Amino acid sequence: MRRRHLLQTLFATVSMTQQRPGRASASASASASARADLRALSDQAWASGAFPGFQLAVLAERRPLWSTAHGMADVSAAQPATEETSYYIASTTKCFTALAAAQRAARGELDLQASLAQLLPQVAWRPALQAERITLRELLTHTHGIAADSVPAQLRVNFSGVYRDNAELLQWWAQAAPSSEGKAFRYSNMGYDLAAMAMAPAGRDGWKMEVQRDVLDTLGLRRSSPWRSRLDPATLAAPHVDSAQGWRSLPANKQDRNMGPAGGMFCTASDLGRLIQALMDGGRLDGRRLLSAEVLDLMLHRQVTQSRTVWGYERFGHSLGFDMARLHGQEILTRLGSFRGAQSHLSFMPAQGLGIALLSNGDAVAGMAGERLVTAIYQCLLGDPAGARLALGEGLKQVQQAQMQWRAAPPPAPVADWPLPPGALAGRYVDEQLGELELAWTGKALIARWGVLQSECNLRSADQRQWRVDWSGQGVLVEVLSDASDSVIGLRMMGRAWWRAVPATSDASVLAPGRASAGMRG
Repeated sequence: MRRRHLLQTLFATVSMTQQRPGRASASASASASARADLRALSDQAWASGAFPGFQLAVLAERRPLWSTAHGMADVSAAQPATEETSYYIASTTKCFTALAAAQRAARGELDLQASLAQLLPQVAWRPALQAERITLRELLTHTHGIAADSVPAQLRVNFSGVYRDNAELLQWWAQAAPSSEGKAFRYSNMGYDLAAMAMAPAGRDGWKMEVQRDVLDTLGLRRSSPWRSRLDPATLAAPHVDSAQGWRSLPANKQDRNMGPAGGMFCTASDLGRLIQALMDGGRLDGRRLLSAEVLDLMLHRQVTQSRTVWGYERFGHSLGFDMARLHGQEILTRLGSFRGAQSHLSFMPAQGLGIALLSNGDAVAGMAGERLVTAIYQCLLGDPAGARLALGEGLKQVQQAQMQWRAAPPPAPVADWPLPPGALAGRYVDEQLGELELAWTGKALIARWGVLQSECNLRSADQRQWRVDWSGQGVLVEVLSDASDSVIGLRMMGRAWWRAVPATSDASVLAPGRASAGMRG
């Protein structure tokens, strides 16, 4: 009660200020003090060196309170980050997909209790899956009971981006098998990828059009899009990786064709702030009610239970699109996201009227530091600014220690120490579900290209002939498969064998895309 009283005193609402002019001076002073505390925390985080750049928006009393931007949108291009920079938000996309579904359900256009068999009758589902008992609501709440690894082709949606249309993928989805855990909550991209096809089965961009119409246009989110191509390239944050030489920008690893419903949007923190405001303020924005009570009920209240701790959040439930958790003794709704060179955080405490959107274009170091900053900001807003500064300082020390260890790690083994020369590995490899992988030697590095994604190959184990690639922020081991004459005939990766489609030649490093590859890029 004391914290809530402090908060209400500190952040008098704009409407009260307008109704009682005599309080304007005191309210302005309190708001200025609060912004000064937030600015100090933001500057403290930026000074740690744990971010290439970040963007922050904070709400109090269900209204925007303060926002800022730090650092660089693209280090290599010397492009500074501003509050108009759009960042890739990874899995934070899920709350947009869920909100689009809730909007259609509220209008009677979509039945959340409709079964998978009803929504996608053209698919010959395995009888063991019991598709007639899996609902759209279960797909959107991660309780569908489908084994996520039973359909490897699913990875094409959010990773390689190489598929013609939904019909092509649904041929593979017919092999989906039930999870051994039944319909217990299990977070993955599977449910959202399948839900999007059920919501808009005709084309691969159907979910994007629904999000555009029912969320972005409705709420006036002008600097957000599920199409990278529709945003000004000069305003997009590039992904970055931390290295011994500092932050280094990476090639764009998200394009239109691998922007999926479980992870596929660019946004600004201020746009995320507008979404938070609408959700916390009864669906209202700019004096108009834009979200109905039915929609808010789906988005804000627990639909299923869960029990796990992530980044210090004690998660106890899941609404349509948000994890429900506890932080600093308060209930909080969160939707976090992470991809290589991108970290996103959206959260709000409805009862306290507080919300935070934090976006960064860094890797795991930035993600760790970002969560320390968010936790400190909530501590500050709940009435303990001094404690927040101390807690952030201690948290950032741990992040910096981890950063120093990573930067001091030995460099990758030189090519001269590889058990096989790059030319022996260069070529194309094919898996029937995951598509085509190309290894190309540039003269300086062996590059693994999987659709939109590309990554350097670094030796992991010479004895086991294993290399490591990193397309998404989670490293993948690549093991060489050889025949009796010790010629490379394939690779083992992601638990599957990728067979060599093109033998090694002197010019294998500069091969043009083949017919199969070109025909699958959509």
